[in-house]
Amino acid sequence: MFIENGEQGQHQIMLWDNFAEGRWEPAVAGLRRVTCDLTMSGFTADEWEAAKRGVMADLNHRMADMSKVANVDLAKELSHAVADGRYLIPPDELFRYAQSTLPRINVRSGNTWWRHQWGAGVEHFRVEAPELSKVSDPVASIRRAVNEAIAMPRCKVH
Repeated sequence: MFIENGEQGQHQIMLWDNFAEGRWEPAVAGLRRVTCDLTMSGFTADEWEAAKRGVMADLNHRMADMSKVANVDLAKELSHAVADGRYLIPPDELFRYAQSTLPRINVRSGNTWWRHQWGAGVEHFRVEAPELSKVSDPVASIRRAVNEAIAMPRCKVH
């Protein structure tokens, strides 16, 4: 799973399963159960701590590599920021901000943020499997697999 800012400024939360051939239905069902659990319960304290460590390590790595960024890459980032009407914040500044902010994030505040992020978008399942080319209505087949995965109506995809 990862969260990224897309090229056009969209926020994407992506989960995937590199399933074995012919196993798309159990993979879809597993991902659906995971997303429902995350929506209902959020992440554990250990998962939040691991995420905070990961963010700090990533920012530390970016900060260390700042001088190696090619001018053309920096110009591209700056042009995207200007086009989006946002600031381009240097990695060292982000690192200092994270050092002061992340320790204040606990399970409750983190899961509140997570629910807001998850609920702010449209859920989309994408299945790439050769056997779906032989199915007359692959969209209906995917929806059925998703909805059969869980019993809680509020988690069903309509």
